[in-house]
Amino acid sequence: MIERNHLNTNLITSLSSALLMPSFKIREAVDIPRSTWYDMMKTPDAITIQQLLAISNGLHIPVRRFFYTGDNNEIGRRNDYIIDNYYPCHYDADALKSVVNNRPDVTWMKAAKATGMSYQHLQKSLLAETRLPVTRLLTVCETFELDPFEVIIDPNPLHVD
Repeated sequence: MIERNHLNTNLITSLSSALLMPSFKIREAVDIPRSTWYDMMKTPDAITIQQLLAISNGLHIPVRRFFYTGDNNEIGRRNDYIIDNYYPCHYDADALKSVVNNRPDVTWMKAAKATGMSYQHLQKSLLAETRLPVTRLLTVCETFELDPFEVIIDPNPLHVD
């Protein structure tokens, strides 16, 4: 069984202090409008994959650093997150399509039931044609015992020394 991943909302709301950067500098680096940024800070559990990837790629923070397993969601400091030899992260909708097409236990209908959404709306969301909240993706991944990093592609090393 795959260990459940959680979005580290504490890190999202603490980015400015963790990175020792004012929020306006972070917003400039990630190209997220001020109103959207403040909405994300108020409700970090509503952040989308698209927004999370903009933050990761804009700040050179491997997207995996925004997730944790178990109970450890401690906040580190700047050097724990920003890396020098950063490779851009992305969402691979084709990988998810492949899982749905090749695993008989994985269907759009089953995913829709797990999330309480219509399967058409969920399919568009999971294929990143519309907003895809990270929590929605994690619910679907948990339902299908799918590692979220099969579709959230982070080519950066897990640990940087």
